[in-house]
Amino acid sequence: MGGGGGAVLVVAPGIVPLAVGLAGALHATGWATTLLDGLDRRPGDAGSSTVRVAVADGVRIGRAVRYLDPSVCVVPVRALPLLLPFAERGARVLDADAPFTLLVRLVDEALREERRPDPGALRRRAAEVEALERLTPQESQTLQALMLGETAAEIATRTSRSVHTVRSQIKAVLAKLGVRSQTAATAVAERSGVPLTVQLARAQFTNCGDEAR
Repeated sequence: MGGGGGAVLVVAPGIVPLAVGLAGALHATGWATTLLDGLDRRPGDAGSSTVRVAVADGVRIGRAVRYLDPSVCVVPVRALPLLLPFAERGARVLDADAPFTLLVRLVDEALREERRPDPGALRRRAAEVEALERLTPQESQTLQALMLGETAAEIATRTSRSVHTVRSQIKAVLAKLGVRSQTAATAVAERSGVPLTVQLARAQFTNCGDEAR
C-alpha cells in the first residue's frame, strides 16, 4: 500500500472500535482521514474529493449512512441486505469480520480503484445468509460441528443422539442451503459468517473444538 493522499471520511454509528482502527490505519498509509459519529452529526458538505467509508455493526447501519453515498461499506455479513442499494450505486461492500490487516488493505485498494462491484454477487451472498438463518438451532449446531471437522458419528456420540438423527439433520442443512455435499455446506457457512463458537474453538488451537466446549 502506498500513500493515499485523498480525503477520506470514516462514518460509524457511535464509537465503533473498527472505525477508529480503520481511520488510524488509513491515515498511516497516507490518507487524510476524518472520523465522524454518524448518530450525532450529518457529514455535511465534505467536498467532492472526499471518499466516504461507512462502518457499522449491522443493527444501526441504516441510521448511520442514510445521509451518505458511501464509496466503501464495512459491515458484518448479517447486514448485507441493507447494503444492496449502495452496492447497486457502485459502493464496495467489505466484511467487517475479515482479519484487520486484510481489511485495511482491501479498503485502501477500494479507495483507489474505479472498478464497480457486482451487485449480483452481493445478492447471492445475502441469500446464503438468509438460508443459514432458516436453520433450526440443532441444525445450526450440527453445521458448526461439521465446520470443526467432526463426523456424523462423533456428533452423535457427543450430543447423545443417534447417528440416524444426525445424518437426517445434515440432510436438512444441505436442503435448506441448496447444496449437495457437506463440503459445500461448510463453504457457505465459512463465507457467510463463521459462528462465534467456531471462532472461539479455532482460536484455542483445538482439532475439532471438543476442548473448547
